[in-house]
Amino acid sequence: VKVHIMRNFTKRKSEIWAYPPLCKYHDQIDDFEQFVKIFNRSAESQDLCIYIHIPFCESFCLFCAYYKDHYFKYSMEQKRELIDAYKTEMAFYSKLPYFKNRKINAIHFGGGTPSCFDVDLLEEILNEIRQDFDFEQCQTISMEGNVKNFADLEKLKALKRLGITRVSFGIQTFDESIRKKIGIQAKLCHIYQAIENLKIVGIHDFAVDLIYNLPDQTSEILQRDLEQVDQLEASYIDVYNLNVYPNTEFYHLIEEDVFFHQKPSSDQEIAMFQQIIQFMEARGYHQVLVNTFSKVHHAPPLPTAMHLRSCLLGIGPSATSFLDDMNHKNIPDIQQYQERVRQNGCAVYIGNRATPEEIEERKLVLFPNYMQIDLDDIVDYERFEEIIEDLIAEGYLYKEGRILRLTAKGKLWPGNISAMFYNKKQQQKMQRSFFLGLQNRENLYNQDKMSVRPSWKGAQNRI
Repeated sequence: VKVHIMRNFTKRKSEIWAYPPLCKYHDQIDDFEQFVKIFNRSAESQDLCIYIHIPFCESFCLFCAYYKDHYFKYSMEQKRELIDAYKTEMAFYSKLPYFKNRKINAIHFGGGTPSCFDVDLLEEILNEIRQDFDFEQCQTISMEGNVKNFADLEKLKALKRLGITRVSFGIQTFDESIRKKIGIQAKLCHIYQAIENLKIVGIHDFAVDLIYNLPDQTSEILQRDLEQVDQLEASYIDVYNLNVYPNTEFYHLIEEDVFFHQKPSSDQEIAMFQQIIQFMEARGYHQVLVNTFSKVHHAPPLPTAMHLRSCLLGIGPSATSFLDDMNHKNIPDIQQYQERVRQNGCAVYIGNRATPEEIEERKLVLFPNYMQIDLDDIVDYERFEEIIEDLIAEGYLYKEGRILRLTAKGKLWPGNISAMFYNKKQQQKMQRSFFLGLQNRENLYNQDKMSVRPSWKGAQNRI
């Protein structure tokens, strides 16, 4: 008789978008020449998305854990030197057998704030891609950005001439008090001007981000955010739970009860996500990913889909690549990135290769993001059957024919469901990585010093 021992989830985990995870304490690449030999083979897919990480922002938001530096700190000569490194890195990859005959389906500029970067330098990057890769079938060139940049009509026209077909930008919240406290410099007027400018230049495909469970955010504030974002008629609305990482300035500002009146909480996070789902369903949105909603599309954006399919090559400092059975990441430091590119042709410093068993696990780790999976795609179903049956018994999953789906309850716990399919080695690796990050006073998201708070005095000076 099978004994059912699983308990209900209590603390919500964030969505998981990569497996096996990368960790600089476990996945350091010591033999670069041996690493490169991995690419002496043909790729499983001809499709490829190139992700370009632009590590610059004009101002820093407290909640952001991504690697970046201050845009105005760098001269034009220094920025050109960085772009030369990008071009060298792309040329290096394009000559490897793994990338021969691959078709570029999508290009995505992320960061950082790519929209603040110099248009002529962005053009150099695109010209290099056209020179090194098969660009003929590229369907979209997308860019993350700041609404302040998109509110500049001439800048947006220049980006459109460059070939940008899709943009995304963070709103996070419309509440002006919270926006100011978490370091958002853009004003609400910039949002509406950016929307108007997108219509003028003819970029109709755009996505916006909201964050829920922010400090001082109530369900009433969230409801107003949802009402206002619905009026923007965005192609996609991405919603993200707030992640607050220990060791960061943001974490200490929240914990010390001197800056915010109300802390984020696990219970509020769950309640707010449920509120979001109910709102979106009532307004006719399709839930195309567990955290992405659209009225006009039934599938996620192409760059996101290609990332989840492991067809993504990352270029630039801190950029991560997901390629078939491989994950690897560039060093998150502009100067060290350039030095490594000069020395090796690329700037990879950590990477791993999934075993055949982990490739099967990856399907189940990632499936909660899609909210469904075809059981016929799971080759070794018996290995996962007990976990799946437990999740069904607890009401997180259900079967519809040969399709395994998240229930309404399961949609509230996608990260927890994903984590159930980690093998023991990967579970231990993540736990050790977490403690080593704490011990070394790092930002636990990127395993670097980004947003790490040196002292309370230092934090005060930044407010």
